[in-house]
Amino acid sequence: MNPGDAVVGDADGVVTFPPGIAPDLRAAVQAQADREAEVLALIRAGRNDGRYARVTNG
Repeated sequence: MNPGDAVVGDADGVVTFPPGIAPDLRAAVQAQADREAEVLALIRAGRNDGRYARVTNG
């Protein structure tokens, strides 16, 4: 944590980051949320293919 960092928290925890990376961080968080929604939909449909356990680079 450094002076000027943004601090965001919710029921899952707290994170700090320099404001300059906010746009890239937001895009990365949205991409992760999209992946998680896709995996949950597959699980609900009974078509879990294990992709939640795979490592991705992006």
